[in-house]
Amino acid sequence: MQNGWKLNQENKERARKEQRGKAAQNTRKHDEQRKNLQSQPKECETERSLSRSSSVPKRNTASFQVDFTSDVIAKLERDREMSYA
Repeated sequence: MQNGWKLNQENKERARKEQRGKAAQNTRKHDEQRKNLQSQPKECETERSLSRSSSVPKRNTASFQVDFTSDVIAKLERDREMSYA
């Protein structure tokens, strides 16, 4: 009878230790996840800091595309003239 009681107590203690180990493991995992989240900059903060630090005015995308297209056409025309000469 005493051996059965002792085995039962040992099993309970082993189960408690396993639970404590799992809880500690989960705590470490959650701490690591929390640390990773804190280390990642939030998108809106990044955009805000970039716009503040940027002293170069932003170009209108449409005007940039027109300028780029005009440059490409001019270069193609020059290349065509050079090939005929």
